[in-house]
Amino acid sequence: MTGFLWPALIAISQFINAVKVYLPYAKRLEVLKENIGQFKRLALRTESEWYRISSGALTANQIDDLINKLQGEQLELENQMFSKISLPVNQKYITQSAEAARAHLKNYYG
Repeated sequence: MTGFLWPALIAISQFINAVKVYLPYAKRLEVLKENIGQFKRLALRTESEWYRISSGALTANQIDDLINKLQGEQLELENQMFSKISLPVNQKYITQSAEAARAHLKNYYG
């Protein structure tokens, strides 16, 4: 039994080492760490702009311009980040996220 165990463990470890470079998790984590600060800054700016919108400080045209500007910045960040990696799409999580966002907006902003 022991004579089979060690060769099997060595074979498994060599297989894992050979396949590891094809697993995108480490690269995804590295790219996400590099860009999370930019996304946080964009989220904070978006939130502060929302207060200006909700207080009525902006006209409809200014709101449209602001939304387009923020969406453009988000798209630029996503393109910059996702050109280096690919992420699997999980429709279940996308749906859950959209529902949570709708519930949040309804609870806090009517």
